[in-house]
Amino acid sequence: TEQLVQKIKQYSRAQFLRSIRTAPDAKVFEYVQIDIIPGIIRTVNGIDTLVSKKDIKEITNARGDIQFHETNDEDPDNEGFIIRVRNLHDFPVYISVLDIMPDNAVAVIMPDPSDENSTADDYKIASKQVFTSRPIKLYPPYGKDFMKILVTRQAMDLKAIQTRSTSRGAGSS
Repeated sequence: TEQLVQKIKQYSRAQFLRSIRTAPDAKVFEYVQIDIIPGIIRTVNGIDTLVSKKDIKEITNARGDIQFHETNDEDPDNEGFIIRVRNLHDFPVYISVLDIMPDNAVAVIMPDPSDENSTADDYKIASKQVFTSRPIKLYPPYGKDFMKILVTRQAMDLKAIQTRSTSRGAGSS
């Protein structure tokens, strides 16, 4: 029964996170611009690099969902994306990224949970500066994911809320 209780808590947390939305026309987007840049990620000697960009329309299905091909680590070229954030504020902001997976597990993409030296302070974007993430490739479980990009005035270390020990949005810095 404890396992059932944990699954219910995981589902509730995922549903709550999925429900948090900021309207696309909200004033906050006048000061912070976020771009998801899809493309081909090439892995050479364990380092991932975005080598070509794709138009978001190329990977959007008929339902309007962005759809990537499954990552195959045997292949040096895979689909993925980077996140670019422009801070137009007169003060610094911090970025955190959560991945709510199809099985309701929550993974922290940023700060990088696979890098024990990575902290929320590493994701500070100074006033009038641009942050570009490392390339991100997707791993199982496959299905409809929700990425939550959080922009805050204070650093937030969200690694503790991760519900799985490994990150599925793994990429190299």
